[in-house]
Amino acid sequence: MENPIIKSIVLLFVALSPLALKQIDIDTLLALYQDNRQAVDLLSLVPFLFFGLIALLGSRLNKTRILFTALLLGATYGLLFYALPLPFVENPDLPYFARLAAFSILLAIVFNFGLQEAGLFSLEGLGRFVTVLLVPFCLYLSSLDLPILYTIFTEQPLWAPDGWHLPHITWLGIICALMILIGRQNHSILHFQITLTMMLIPLFLALNEGAHADSGNPVARIFSLVCFSLIGLMMLYSIYRLYWQKVYIDELTHIPNRRAFDEMLPKLGRKYSIAMVDIDHFKKFNDTYGHAEGDNVLRLVAKHLSVESGYRAYRYGGEEFSIVYNSKDSKDVLLRLDLMRKKLADRAFYIRSPEADRKKTSKSDRGKKKTRSKKVQITVSIGVANRSAQLKNPEQVMKAADEALYLAKEKGRNCCVSGKISARPKKQPPKPADTTVRF
Repeated sequence: MENPIIKSIVLLFVALSPLALKQIDIDTLLALYQDNRQAVDLLSLVPFLFFGLIALLGSRLNKTRILFTALLLGATYGLLFYALPLPFVENPDLPYFARLAAFSILLAIVFNFGLQEAGLFSLEGLGRFVTVLLVPFCLYLSSLDLPILYTIFTEQPLWAPDGWHLPHITWLGIICALMILIGRQNHSILHFQITLTMMLIPLFLALNEGAHADSGNPVARIFSLVCFSLIGLMMLYSIYRLYWQKVYIDELTHIPNRRAFDEMLPKLGRKYSIAMVDIDHFKKFNDTYGHAEGDNVLRLVAKHLSVESGYRAYRYGGEEFSIVYNSKDSKDVLLRLDLMRKKLADRAFYIRSPEADRKKTSKSDRGKKKTRSKKVQITVSIGVANRSAQLKNPEQVMKAADEALYLAKEKGRNCCVSGKISARPKKQPPKPADTTVRF
């Protein structure tokens, strides 16, 4: 089972890795740049390729937030460190621009992820496109004589880590961006939001380096190349995770789907059990309370199975789930499943008010009215079978578990039944009549 804490630690380590460049002597970096200038100039195109690919993949996923974030970062890299010329800008102050861009990028992230996902040509999509234009607009501002703005963004911070050159207002932007990225988590792009949070570290390391470097400074260029290349790689990894999630994770219940289950079966060892779980009277519940409440029940059961089963649960299809216990004793599995079933039956489930009524009340008022909402009981029937001398492969074990599930329903539902070779004894066909002619 994947461990998100370990992945976050690895991402943090990668995000902090550019600090290793700060330990290298400046003269050594300058010599490295002069000796390999053509190679560095060629490699400086790599972040553009990364961000272009990320924007393309984001559009294919219909995730405009990813698309415009990639365009925003690509524009920042090109304008700040690759020194792309703009026809309407004369003599820009690049260190001043780095300070302006740092705050503008944070505003763009807050706006980008504060709004709901929408189409490319929607009002939200237009707003996200405007955030990309903030970066060249900041370059334009850096060429103007605006004393008040210049004072705000170029004053030396009174309190900051040693070597920090970005203005005080940047900290306000960082706090707002973290509040949006951490506080408004969207499960469909959760991996991208986690990566983007970690990505702020190399991004601001690069911007901070540019905030005190001269235009075209070789050290700043090498540092920006490394930072933005790492940002591109981190974002590509998060895109890979999004595609993996789209293929193997059920969108409604957020647990592995049937495809993940089918691909896991051949990897099982010599000792395992498979449980098939079905929600009792689910069709009747849907007809009575509507499909929206039915979806809530599916989410509740999926979360309950994932937490209480002790092993990974899969959505097999419809209202049916499956759980695989690897290297576990069959008796222990049966006890664990039955305890899980009882906890679900004892768990309170309240029918939510219609959406129109919910909009008229606050969240605290809805909490007070919860006790007056209709309470229903959600139960499941479970069939389980384990590998044995008679059930040698996963298909046979699944068939026995499925037959045990039907037996559990025949016994009155809300129970757990263990299947053997055949949980339901098949009726023997009648013997054909003896038509032999005897003399």
